[in-house]
Amino acid sequence: MKSMVSRDQKKKVVCFGNKAVEKDTREYFIRRENNNIAVKKCRKKLEKLQKIREERMNRLMNENHQLTTIVDALSKELNVLKEVIVDMNPNHELPEEISKLFAQLEK
Repeated sequence: MKSMVSRDQKKKVVCFGNKAVEKDTREYFIRRENNNIAVKKCRKKLEKLQKIREERMNRLMNENHQLTTIVDALSKELNVLKEVIVDMNPNHELPEEISKLFAQLEK
């Protein structure tokens, strides 16, 4: 049996969560407005979180650069001290205890 209602007369229904709401009703427009507000709030929160992550990433990159510079300077200083010790030793070699310490540092 065919329906007596023509296609033009059927009401358009949209779903909001578990509830179906007829389109172009007051309830529909209220729900749309509430949804638009929630979407704006969510996007703003995500933008804020992204900005916080970017700031943290920049701080960590700067800290990493500073630490790399310090490590390079200390490595150069260590090599100079190693050369001084070798020059002071009559055999022009590192003493065994110091060689062991350097081997541990290189691990």
